[in-house]
Amino acid sequence: VHIHGTAARPVRNVRFRNVTFADADYIMPADGLISPQAAVVIPGTFHARHAIGCELDQCRFENLGGYGIELGRGCQSWNIHHCRLDGLGAGGLRLGEPGDPNPSPADANHSHVFADNVLTRLGRVFAPAVGILVFHSGTNRIIHNHIQDLYYTGISVGWNWGYQSTACRANEIAYNRVEDVGQARLCDMGGIYTLGPQPGTHIHHNLFRNVDSYRYGGWGLYTDEGSTGILLEDNVVYGCKDAGFHQHYGRDNVIRNNLLAFNRNHQVMRTRSEEHRSFLFTNNVVIHDAGTLLGSSWSGSTNHFWMDGKIYWDTRLGTNVA
Repeated sequence: VHIHGTAARPVRNVRFRNVTFADADYIMPADGLISPQAAVVIPGTFHARHAIGCELDQCRFENLGGYGIELGRGCQSWNIHHCRLDGLGAGGLRLGEPGDPNPSPADANHSHVFADNVLTRLGRVFAPAVGILVFHSGTNRIIHNHIQDLYYTGISVGWNWGYQSTACRANEIAYNRVEDVGQARLCDMGGIYTLGPQPGTHIHHNLFRNVDSYRYGGWGLYTDEGSTGILLEDNVVYGCKDAGFHQHYGRDNVIRNNLLAFNRNHQVMRTRSEEHRSFLFTNNVVIHDAGTLLGSSWSGSTNHFWMDGKIYWDTRLGTNVA
């Protein structure tokens, strides 16, 4: 299905209810199969552009060759709820586009609600696909979804490697269950993965479990390159290969009131030291019975990362350190 309006005349208020979209193949281009990070070049089988105020309610997306749903340029204020996306060649949902980081108001993608959906058995053709992939799109609510059984990141937000400002901001990712991610097929992934400045983005009350990479990079909460201004709180993260939380580099992120439990190689990781405060890690509970508490690099001034109000419990020692 293609729903394509224009910037001057967008499609409005189309509703799909109790419709099954099934059994669509992916046609390989003449130059062969390519599958980069997030399977970014693979389109959605259900594709919309310049469409406003539309709805997908209780629909099913099954056995499709690419991503299930793609809301591209100029899509605004969609509601997608109580849908099931099962057995897809790539991932479940794409919001926005990877190109222009600051599109015009008519071309901007924003303000969608993606709620109470089930996404399972993803990445069957394109293993690097993501469950929910948010490019330069803001003020979205991604809530109460169950994402499971895929080979790369569960939820990926932002598409900017560094500190350039983009339209990706003020997204809420809450009350989702993300599990069985990676399955030792690929590297460098997270239950939740962020890129670039995202002022106002709030990631809270999610469960991330069983993130397992092939070699390195099986993390629960993963603030990658340039992630800035993000609040991650009240999440439960357990059973991840490399750490419950890892920041490569970023600025002024707050990791607060999370439970990081029984992650294997390390519990908290940090990679790059920069001349600003990278993050505040406060009032978290860390419980582990394997690996080390801190992993990777903790060089530089402690003013570049603040850690306070924590409880660490290593069950092998039988003691806790506050």
